[in-house]
Amino acid sequence: MKELVSRIYEIIKKEHKADDYEVYISFSDNHEARFAQNAMSQHMTGQIVKVVYKASIDRKTASSSVNQYDEDTIRHLVKTTEDLARISQEDPEYIDSMGKQDYPKTDNIKSATMNLTPEMIVDIIKDAVDFAKSKGTKLSGIFSLNKTSFYFYTKRGFQGSYDTCSYEFSMTMKEGERETKVSTAGKDFSKFSLQSQLDQLYSQFSSLDKPNAMEPETISVILRPQAVANIMMYLRWLLDRRMADDGITPLKGQIGKQFFGEKFNMSTVEKDDNMTIVPFSNDSVLKQIDWIKDGVLKAQPISRTYANMIDEKPSSMFNVLIEGDTTSEEDMMKMAGRGLIINNFWYIRTNDMRTFDLTGMTRDGVLYFENGKVKHSVNNFRFNEKLHEITRRIMALGESTIVFNSSVVPTMLIKDFHFIDRTNF
Repeated sequence: MKELVSRIYEIIKKEHKADDYEVYISFSDNHEARFAQNAMSQHMTGQIVKVVYKASIDRKTASSSVNQYDEDTIRHLVKTTEDLARISQEDPEYIDSMGKQDYPKTDNIKSATMNLTPEMIVDIIKDAVDFAKSKGTKLSGIFSLNKTSFYFYTKRGFQGSYDTCSYEFSMTMKEGERETKVSTAGKDFSKFSLQSQLDQLYSQFSSLDKPNAMEPETISVILRPQAVANIMMYLRWLLDRRMADDGITPLKGQIGKQFFGEKFNMSTVEKDDNMTIVPFSNDSVLKQIDWIKDGVLKAQPISRTYANMIDEKPSSMFNVLIEGDTTSEEDMMKMAGRGLIINNFWYIRTNDMRTFDLTGMTRDGVLYFENGKVKHSVNNFRFNEKLHEITRRIMALGESTIVFNSSVVPTMLIKDFHFIDRTNF
């Protein structure tokens, strides 16, 4: 593989006429098995090659990509991209490509994941479907396996590569109007337990029988990890330093100040046993960074372009770790007295970026609890909440767990969550 990549890069170095360039090369081996209504519906597999060339000439840029790597194709890629750059408009925020620098070494390759075969994936799906049939329900979902090698070069001397191997598995159980979903992801398949996923799925499904009608109110909620990940992912975008300095978000001048709740800690890490760790991008290299510590805003992501403008160092949120604690869901219910358990959110949108105000809806089932016990399921709701204010009302945290390949988050008990309407889906 490395010899092939070297040959591709040597052709580009020989043929280029650009003032500056970036070269991105990836080789992926993907498997995706889909199943629906208790039956396999599709199994896609194949290798994907991608070569991207970005050229800069007189502060004008263009980029093109191909999915072949023979010499004629690479020559055509270089010439076509540079021709496009010459007729493009000058970029007023142009910045040179990254220069030579060190980046962390990663450990994304686990033997249990590398050794997954299509037959093993099909067997997992068969066992899951057999479980659903035994419960008189229908099961649908996707099992994905991705193995990829990445290479990145610049004219100014950056040379980097890393490998990834990860899986994702999601299942949706349905019967009539009752429906719920669970999903998991990771880089180490030895930690995967189909039975625990099925137990969680059927527990959610069983609790949703004949939901009681409930009017929206301000009430304590237990946000399970999927719900936490889906709402807190907006911080990956809203923490941006440039947007803050431009007054688009409320974070202007807030570095070093207590803007979030004291129980809220969010960081990017260089090592994690569960997450896929990406060590660099075309914008920056991975660094261990505490973005929020004990509720204090410590740092904000800064693009290389903006870092150059304000004489700062660039930084990116390559992954997200939100620290948890050891509070169980049962203890959370006792602490809150009464409230709702939220399995997931969707259709989350910003109402006003200047105040971090979001709206969205619950999904995959909502449970009402009282006096430390789940009483029954209820209908879905729409919410309006300010993201930072949610963190200020954290009462307790559960253990952190992986949700997406780049996100590890805990269960959260939040006081006075604002629901504003009922929804039918």
